[in-house]
Amino acid sequence: PNYLDGRIALRHTYYYSVTAVDSAGNEGEPSSQVHFLYTDITPPQPPSGLKAFVENRIVHLSWTAPPDRDLLGYRISRAYSDSTFFPIRQDMIRETFIEDPGPVETGLEPGRRYFYSVKAVDSLYYDSDPAGIWIAVPDDRPPSPPGQVTVKNVLGRHLEVSWNASPSGDVEKYRLMRRIEDDEKDLGTFGKLARAYTDRQVQKGRSAVYIVTAVDTAGNESAPSKSHPERLRDFSPPPGPRYVAAYLLEQGVRVKWDPIGSYDLSGYNVYRSDLPTGIGIKVNTEPLQAVEMLDEQGSSASWYWVKAVDTSGNESEKSRAVSPETKK
Repeated sequence: PNYLDGRIALRHTYYYSVTAVDSAGNEGEPSSQVHFLYTDITPPQPPSGLKAFVENRIVHLSWTAPPDRDLLGYRISRAYSDSTFFPIRQDMIRETFIEDPGPVETGLEPGRRYFYSVKAVDSLYYDSDPAGIWIAVPDDRPPSPPGQVTVKNVLGRHLEVSWNASPSGDVEKYRLMRRIEDDEKDLGTFGKLARAYTDRQVQKGRSAVYIVTAVDTAGNESAPSKSHPERLRDFSPPPGPRYVAAYLLEQGVRVKWDPIGSYDLSGYNVYRSDLPTGIGIKVNTEPLQAVEMLDEQGSSASWYWVKAVDTSGNESEKSRAVSPETKK
């Protein structure tokens, strides 16, 4: 007195009644009806073989479908931990793969790890247990550059370089370079807490530009921050030249003087005036290395004096003013 019906479909309601049949083939009145809604309370199996890789800051997920015959689709979620999830899409997907570029506003964050959950969903919208996987997005984003770079001339002895920190939180070190004209030198790397450097290698009279970059834990280097050019110079002038003499020649006036002893001497400047106490005009354009020069514009009415100049650009007191003598 029982029967097994194997020809039913999910989410259908079936009605049953029973009649009795005798040996002559006579069928009695049907019994009262019973009905039954065939449903499924067993969730599908989870996807298997979940894989992930990252390309151009996009996570690619793929998996193998479970064997359930009433499979409807998949729900995909992303999380920063394995407990709090955010749906990648509100609707289900039918495919066994998906690409996740991250939130529309920001995208996936370089250097961060994400946890992905994939659930299978059957035709009655039961979810399977999740298949999960961690994936790290490679850090290919350089840090922000350091703040302002300043240089201070300390009494003509050395240059003191300082910089403000990069606002990026993953900075591991700073790289410092010095540029003098077309020559650029790497001065080394310094820890993330470093903010200053003392440069004792710059020659007096040379102008230097300092360049600082930030380097993060992934090796990415920021754009450079540069200082204004700073010249290493002191403020003490060299001694003035002595024994200045001028001679009138056919070609002009030859001015001579004795050399001075100064470790940072750059050369000499010669001045000409119409009066011994007048405002002189510098005859040469660049500091003279010799201790004499010929002024082709000079005359017997000219007066001359000489100043020494050092590598910091400081000029000495002027020498005694002289007028040309006739050369015998």
